[in-house]
Amino acid sequence: MDTGPRWWRLRATFAALLHPSYGRLHLAILLLVGLMGLSSTLGFLYGQREQGLLEHAQARAARLGTLASALSEAEDGLRGYLLAGHLTDLRQYLAASDIVRAGSAAAPGIADVLALWERVAALAQARQGGEATVLLAANDAAMAPLRATLAAHRAAAARDASAAARLIVRLQTGVMAIDLLGALLAIAAMLRAFRHSRREAAAREAAMTASIRLHEQLAQLFRMTEMLQSATTREDACLVLRATAERLLPGLAGRMHLLDGAQGRLQEAVGWGEIEAPVGEGVSAACCWAMRSGKPYLNGLRMGGLRCAHIGEDASTLEIPMLVGGEIFGLLEIVSIDADGEWRLREAQALASALADSMALALSSMALREKLHHQALRDGLTGLYNRRFLDEVLERLALDAQRRKVPLAAIMIDLDHFKKLNDQHGHAMGDRVLRDTAAAIVGCLRATDLACRYGGEELLVLLPDCALEMAVTKAEQIRGKIAELSLGSERPPISASLGVAAIPETSVRVNDLLAGADAALYVAKQQGRNRVAAAATRPPAQRISLREMS
Repeated sequence: MDTGPRWWRLRATFAALLHPSYGRLHLAILLLVGLMGLSSTLGFLYGQREQGLLEHAQARAARLGTLASALSEAEDGLRGYLLAGHLTDLRQYLAASDIVRAGSAAAPGIADVLALWERVAALAQARQGGEATVLLAANDAAMAPLRATLAAHRAAAARDASAAARLIVRLQTGVMAIDLLGALLAIAAMLRAFRHSRREAAAREAAMTASIRLHEQLAQLFRMTEMLQSATTREDACLVLRATAERLLPGLAGRMHLLDGAQGRLQEAVGWGEIEAPVGEGVSAACCWAMRSGKPYLNGLRMGGLRCAHIGEDASTLEIPMLVGGEIFGLLEIVSIDADGEWRLREAQALASALADSMALALSSMALREKLHHQALRDGLTGLYNRRFLDEVLERLALDAQRRKVPLAAIMIDLDHFKKLNDQHGHAMGDRVLRDTAAAIVGCLRATDLACRYGGEELLVLLPDCALEMAVTKAEQIRGKIAELSLGSERPPISASLGVAAIPETSVRVNDLLAGADAALYVAKQQGRNRVAAAATRPPAQRISLREMS
């Protein structure tokens, strides 16, 4: 076998270990590890031997103790039987004597004592108590040396066990000391190796840090964009912005303002970090240089620089307007209270601008969705829900009333002589009357009630959890509010006829509910208009209870 290459590899390994650059500590670690392995092996083998000796000595001491106890119990049982003649004492003697007989080899003289006891027991059974007593008296002379022998054997066994236990403890202590020393040296070597590795990796890590950080920032921005696409409300979008900003801009505080277009003021929507409390009534957009210029603006702490009036004097603040297609949706502020805050904000401006752009796009999308949703569900003239929404929600309201076992009422409303009003005063006046009527109706409703434009001048109100009697009262209130629209104005008289129906008092199903309200409205028209009429209630025998509906 060719051992040349293997020998050269082994020689190279030892040369590397002895090289000064490797360090003597590493060689000492290797030697100590070998010593630890050797000491652990020898300690284990020697410990096994001493453990066997210890267990043997302990077992011997236990057997001698058992033998001594059996001797005493046998002697007591024999004396008791001799004096009282009780069979219990005799059984005690017999059981203990069996144990003594089994251990008779432990000490000389046990066989003689057993023979003496058997003679005494035989005499006692033969009712020769006097002879048995005399013979038993001779037992004391034989028992004294026997007890002394057993005591000496027990003491020797205890000494052997104690010596073995001490030797095992010393052995374990020595092995533990070697292991502890090896562990300390290993820790020292690892610490030195760690420091050396850190120094070597510092240059490479510095070169990769910028690339990795940029990659992580881009990943965070992509995740933010995905989350913003899933956000359905401004509150959700604000939570996404705060979570992303706290990760991308550590150590910097911030807040986002939303622009109230009607008042031209900025209202804080979300904030993070250590930042001043928001102004309750908001901030005027005209006071902000970033809002006025439509570009990012840095409010530094240096003397002579222009600062926005709403910014505190003890912090540097970067303001970035959030705009899409020339429309401003709000303002993003990034704040630093550190002495080098202005420099940190300049470093963070690119990331902050990306955050502002993402939020601006999200807010623009939400505004468009809200507009489309409002147009899809609301009547453009009155602002009430349209017929399409009514068709979608009516069945759900009925099922909810059935599940909760509560009534559901409907009020059908029709403006009296509306066609005549349009013909005499024009459609502009008719549209105005419809808008004012819708506002009057909404002012009478609860938060859970729904008002819809059913068609033309017909309006419909749905009242969840409302019985027929309460619905009639509500209808009368609505009628009065509509009649008040023509008071103190130049408009023609305005009035309405209202029909009321309710499940389960007048109707059974949803279709019956609307048909009943419409029929009641027709009755109100026939009775002279400007009044409320309720649908006829069903007989108790035919009325379906709420419990039966479920």
